[in-house]
Amino acid sequence: MVGVAHAQTPTTLPASSYPSPVISETSPATGAAARTNRDKMGDLLDVRDFNAKCDGTTDDSGAFQAATTAAIARGEGVQFYGHCVVNSQVNAVVNSPAGFSVYGHGGELITHANNLFYVTKSQVAGGPSRFSGFRITNVGAQTGAAITIDGSQNGVGSSQNDRVEDIDFYNTGTAINAIATSNLIVDHINSQIFGSTSAVGIALTGPTVNGTTYYSTNSTVSNWYNVGGQSLMTVSGGVQGVTLSQSRSLDNAGWSVQEVGTGVNFEGVNVVNSYLEGASGGIQIPDAHGIVVHGDSFDTSPQYPYKPSWGAIELGSPAGGGDPVVGNVVSDNSMSPHDQAGMSASLRYYGGQGIITGNVVLGVTGNAVDCMLIDTINLTGSQDNYITLSDNTCWDAGKIDVQGSLASTVQASNDISTVYNGTQYVPSYFDNHDHIAAATVYANAITSNGSGTIQFDQPVNFNFGTQVAFINMKMSALPSSCTVGTQVFVTDGRNTGEAAGAGSGVEAYCTNNQKWFANGSPVQN
Repeated sequence: MVGVAHAQTPTTLPASSYPSPVISETSPATGAAARTNRDKMGDLLDVRDFNAKCDGTTDDSGAFQAATTAAIARGEGVQFYGHCVVNSQVNAVVNSPAGFSVYGHGGELITHANNLFYVTKSQVAGGPSRFSGFRITNVGAQTGAAITIDGSQNGVGSSQNDRVEDIDFYNTGTAINAIATSNLIVDHINSQIFGSTSAVGIALTGPTVNGTTYYSTNSTVSNWYNVGGQSLMTVSGGVQGVTLSQSRSLDNAGWSVQEVGTGVNFEGVNVVNSYLEGASGGIQIPDAHGIVVHGDSFDTSPQYPYKPSWGAIELGSPAGGGDPVVGNVVSDNSMSPHDQAGMSASLRYYGGQGIITGNVVLGVTGNAVDCMLIDTINLTGSQDNYITLSDNTCWDAGKIDVQGSLASTVQASNDISTVYNGTQYVPSYFDNHDHIAAATVYANAITSNGSGTIQFDQPVNFNFGTQVAFINMKMSALPSSCTVGTQVFVTDGRNTGEAAGAGSGVEAYCTNNQKWFANGSPVQN
């Protein structure tokens, strides 16, 4: 029997029974509204959607560039997971108010070229860029910059409200290169840049392009922990308004915070509550106004040879020239250089209109090297002076040295400096007070040649048998010539104002500067 095919009538289901091609989901958060998957997937573009492998081996540069270009066009950001190799620079030209962002979710970007992201704005309306939550590891030469934000291109003038936070930089050259940025926020950064003595944590630059200076303004850098490199921060060009706070920088090959280049227009600097450890020093700013250095600690670096020119803070230029450094406050800082002979003063201030108060210099040397140098160099008149010194303490250090044509206008009170007899250093001063041979206390500043009369503004009490040598002591029969190393005993050593014959016997000695000293203070006939 031949089979006969029987036609079957297909069953048609109502449209309502088909699953929707767009699935809605609701966040578990209280009060959240339902959103479609298509909508939720539009929040951030994932580089894996552009064929990124993020396996730590495959070069994902192309995928990152494609994702970046697409994200900017949509006003969105880019995200990635895992370990992504990016060996070519990713260019982000931001042209919408939505800006551009990169979120790493704890992942890692591995580069052999170091130049990783270069962000510019194509128009003034270009929104902020944000980088957050990942590690950058450079396995190539330490040159270039890991992240560059450049507001000087395309006539924009500045890149505003950018943020870089929660990022680790390892073995990079410059970690962050900020060019003509405004209201930049950098927070919670860790950088370890051991392999290069020229690497920089963050470089702030206000360039001049075709005769126009594009300033970097109002930058805030906080909670940065850095080890190695040349500096934690450098500034150049036109920079106005910088705050560095709650940060630590160890083993810098140069100055931890430094002005670089020529023609710098730098003002409004705040360095507060930070620890800076550089081979050259802590802060060097030759050409800035409105500087506040407060609550910081400074030390030499154990990783580099000792430099006699080391300084915790150097504001202004010893060479003079240009505008004087004015309108500054240096307060409540601690400076702990190595105990070495021949070193420079720990705090060097070349300028005027300053307040220098409450600072402590510990363990400088037993050779009476200047604890602080205040030089009124390059000041043009009374409007530039009015430096106030108060309540500074120099332990086992030399004097507070005030120099310059306007030195007489410097006001000082309650500044204390201790010097040990001769060149012997007593390292256990705080534990063995009775070992002090002679401590000299200066109630006010004194010029380098010992001139001027120093007044005690209030009673000063001494314990533990400390001997007190008053400034400007006079002596009878003190030889007019002073040969280095010569010691002379004179029978009539008396303070200024005392009558001849009223003094007592004292040993005077000739210093390396061919000045007579007794008990650590300058004397004269």
